[in-house]
Amino acid sequence: MAGVITVLLFRLLDVVEPHHSVKEIARAITAQAGPADVLVVEGSLEYSPALPFYTGRRALMVNGALDYLSFAATLPEARGVFIDTGDLIRLWDGPRRVFLVVRRPRGQSVVAALPPARVHELGLYGSRWLYSNR
Repeated sequence: MAGVITVLLFRLLDVVEPHHSVKEIARAITAQAGPADVLVVEGSLEYSPALPFYTGRRALMVNGALDYLSFAATLPEARGVFIDTGDLIRLWDGPRRVFLVVRRPRGQSVVAALPPARVHELGLYGSRWLYSNR
């Protein structure tokens, strides 16, 4: 019985992993990103905590000062990590390439506030969409 349960657990992981893992989206980012490019995640990193690890980049969080991170966002060392929609729009229109990772559909996320002509959908990876300003 233990063997059957173990096999079923591994099969379940094969089904769940592509939906929750950030490996594929991280590969897509690292394949295209240059050293000056910026990685931004909508909301907090609680649904994508391994993204900075797999990309080797610091992630900025747009509208991510939520729940337990609301206190962390007030610390001096967090300055520049937690940004709002206005900051993202300015960054999006700036000279650097920005990669934006979101979990909500385009119309329900911060993507709706960005200039449509400069929003390039790079793909859907599991439960996350990847956009870029270039």
